[in-house]
Amino acid sequence: MYAVPIKSSITGDNLQFANIAIAPGETKYAETGTMAYMTVNVSMDAKLRGGLFRGLRRKRTGESFFLTHFGAEGDPGVVAFAGRVPGEIMALALRGGKQFILQKDSFLCAEDQVDFDIAF
Repeated sequence: MYAVPIKSSITGDNLQFANIAIAPGETKYAETGTMAYMTVNVSMDAKLRGGLFRGLRRKRTGESFFLTHFGAEGDPGVVAFAGRVPGEIMALALRGGKQFILQKDSFLCAEDQVDFDIAF
């Protein structure tokens, strides 16, 4: 799942990639290990998103304790994300306070404004 940025595309058949353009000053974040490739001006940094309690909840349910944050430095950049197993990537528009509950390991990437949390 990822929030649809202005410039993105999903390519491939059963091994799909979410190709996302990142403008300078924008931040995207993703589950650890989902980045397939990125341009040289994209920086990545592992961060504890949502504080210690949310990190521990993610870890307890089998997700990553840290999430990887991506940003472009200087010029716009491109980063691609792929799932760990074959399957279809679906873009979900998260406008107006919509919420989705998905199964474990469904999260791929999102814009910085999207609140990612674990539900029991």
